[in-house]
Amino acid sequence: MAGISRKEITVPNIMTLLRIIMAVVAAVLIRDPERRGLAAVMLIFASILDYFDGWYARRFQQKTRLGAHLDPFADKVLITVVFLIIASAIKTPWFYFFVGVILLREVLVTMYRIVVRRKAGVFVPASWLG
Repeated sequence: MAGISRKEITVPNIMTLLRIIMAVVAAVLIRDPERRGLAAVMLIFASILDYFDGWYARRFQQKTRLGAHLDPFADKVLITVVFLIIASAIKTPWFYFFVGVILLREVLVTMYRIVVRRKAGVFVPASWLG
């Protein structure tokens, strides 16, 4: 497997990596009642960065293959963390079902993109609809 080239190390890709790190750290911090506020701020900031990393990549022609793969992954990490936090707070069976359906959809969309890529050689980028 090839390494990451210098051209792939862009401001938008760094923002996307930061989103992943913030989501994971927030998932850990949320368990501590004294740090829940910080975790919430990190999740909000990560969500805002989701808009800006894409905007920056388009505005300054910094779209990369790595970013096309990394951005949807970061979205899935953030969505999963937020839903699991909400599910653990609500603690009702119907919400766990709801979270399961959404996460299943994310997995199926990802699998579809992988299959299309392998069989047709076509990369299916993320869109506003997923």
